[in-house]
Amino acid sequence: MVGRVDGTSIGLPFVATVPCITCAVLGLASTVPHPGHDEYLGWARQLTVPLLFLCQRDDGGHPIDNALELFDLFGSEHKTMHLNPGPHVGILGFERGESARFFAPTPARSRTESRSTERAEAIPFGGRYGV
Repeated sequence: MVGRVDGTSIGLPFVATVPCITCAVLGLASTVPHPGHDEYLGWARQLTVPLLFLCQRDDGGHPIDNALELFDLFGSEHKTMHLNPGPHVGILGFERGESARFFAPTPARSRTESRSTERAEAIPFGGRYGV
């Protein structure tokens, strides 16, 4: 199963701890301190599935340096970051397509990177742009 979350504070612990999740799109987050910060950073380290991480250059709540710091903490060996201009809520429309391509039917991914002939199943999990 794969999922996109427009709410990394909810999605990160979900993706990091639910074994059936095989890839994820997260973003608009950083290492800026907040309640539960240490646990949050621990979940980042536990996340090992392929990851697409979306960031906004002008996100006042999540400065680029802090977003990069979080990106570096993710435990996944297969991760990529997209950085776009604009504020927190200004993700460009084409990123929806990029997210969908990231989830495109391919051999299912697993936490051990083994491949099978099953097709990945997209599951909507919160947010406006659930895939």
